[in-house]
Amino acid sequence: MTGPAAYRHVQVYTTLWLVLPMAAVVTLGVALVSGPLDLSNVALLSLPLLLGALLLLGRLLIELDGQHLRWQFGYVGWLRWQLALADIRQVERSKAPAMAGSGIKGSRRKRLYNVTIGGPALLLTLHDGRTVMLGTPEPERLAAFIEARLPRPQ
Repeated sequence: MTGPAAYRHVQVYTTLWLVLPMAAVVTLGVALVSGPLDLSNVALLSLPLLLGALLLLGRLLIELDGQHLRWQFGYVGWLRWQLALADIRQVERSKAPAMAGSGIKGSRRKRLYNVTIGGPALLLTLHDGRTVMLGTPEPERLAAFIEARLPRPQ
């Protein structure tokens, strides 16, 4: 971020925070029932994987400054992307397809980033024809912030 964010919104990836701990409990339960397996080995393997997944994917942060739209998953900032506002041709309020689920989906030409299933989103069409869909509970507000900062055609 080059300066203070004009827009900043954080969405917790609730599904992940529910599913991954349940998976860890089930894994530990299976290890307990299955017999002579050493529980410390199961815990040593599953707990770091769980914590790592939550740190890398546990939330979606969207930020906007005067020149760039940025978004990232997780708390460590490793999975992050940015678009120059000058690259955006069109901004549309949309809805993420429920069949797509949540997470990072699609191809390089058509990509979805979201932490809800079938929730509201913003569809960005770029000048090169690619599309980016960002799941957000406040598409109207984010669209207004982006549209107010888009370069004016000359």
